[in-house]
Amino acid sequence: MKVLLSVKIVFLVSAFIFISALSLSAQVDTSRDKNYFSYSGSIHYGALLGYKETDPVIIFTNPYSIDLSLRKHSIGKKRWEKIYNYPSTTFSLSYYNYGIPREYGEAYSATGSYEFNLFRSEKRNIWLTTGIGLVYSTHKFHAENNPFNKAISTDISYALQGSLRYDYNLTEKVILNASFSFKHFSNATLGIPNNGMNFPLVGIGMTYLPKKPEVNYKKDTLKLLDKAGHLTVSYGLALKKVLQIDDIHKIFTISLYYDKPVTKYNSILLGIDAFYNKSLYYEYVKKGLPYDETKVDYRQLALTLGQELFIGRIGVLVQGGLFVYQPHRFESNFYQKYGIKYHITKDFFLGSIVKVYTGTADYMEWVAGIRF
Repeated sequence: MKVLLSVKIVFLVSAFIFISALSLSAQVDTSRDKNYFSYSGSIHYGALLGYKETDPVIIFTNPYSIDLSLRKHSIGKKRWEKIYNYPSTTFSLSYYNYGIPREYGEAYSATGSYEFNLFRSEKRNIWLTTGIGLVYSTHKFHAENNPFNKAISTDISYALQGSLRYDYNLTEKVILNASFSFKHFSNATLGIPNNGMNFPLVGIGMTYLPKKPEVNYKKDTLKLLDKAGHLTVSYGLALKKVLQIDDIHKIFTISLYYDKPVTKYNSILLGIDAFYNKSLYYEYVKKGLPYDETKVDYRQLALTLGQELFIGRIGVLVQGGLFVYQPHRFESNFYQKYGIKYHITKDFFLGSIVKVYTGTADYMEWVAGIRF
């Protein structure tokens, strides 16, 4: 109860600061530093997807959420802003109520997003948004006290979201918003069970824009600047839980790949992944299969092919991997990786990557890498 109270206090204080900033922003001349911000509030209503008929508690409910967002508008200071048609960077605080107070409770999330403009006119705009963050859930799975909650088993989970939003300018400073979004919450096997939460939402809201950005919107016409290929080495650590009463196991990875820029937006990646997976023995235990722990080969090797999309210092990674050495096969021999890399310098980056088997998350990996 104390933790829940603390989370609510932090959320309310953050909301108060957000609203205070909104009221003060009207008095600030943002033209001096050429930074333009807007402030949004919205409500959303939806449904929960992907659950079995044996879970009637979660099927016949409709979650809702309340969002507060701070949005920074790009004006073309950096080349990548022009390449992507002047996107916005957004930070959001959200409150979720699943409508199942006893088993699922409530949730609070903080997410960062990019918003890409699909259509722009004087009165109307259409935006495609994609974002990631963290979510705190007030109720989670407990074998004795809360056995029906198969979706949430850790206090903190990862939040993934995407949305399509329509903006209509009521005035120069007030904008009406309508949106359709999809949310996914998962702990990436840090806890068991890990069914996650999946829900589409429709929403309506308002945006306040103190000062309209002074931008002459132009497409970037420059050609690819860096055509040279590079060799990249990255080191990763992942944590995975296989059994409910089990410890969390470490998984070490080394990735070596050659990246070749093909457009000003992206590079093609070709390489190998090497794994040392300490959780493999416990997969035998989970499935009730006899096996000698001393004979388990924790090593795996795979060939990879993928691409990295560049958005300023951010790299969006999409890869597919095919195992060429997989002594213990519990899943498919083909996997996918989806990740975010932040390039601290031109040749050094940090990132997080989720490894997936055809829609089922295997684990979240934290990486550091160097490009030569």
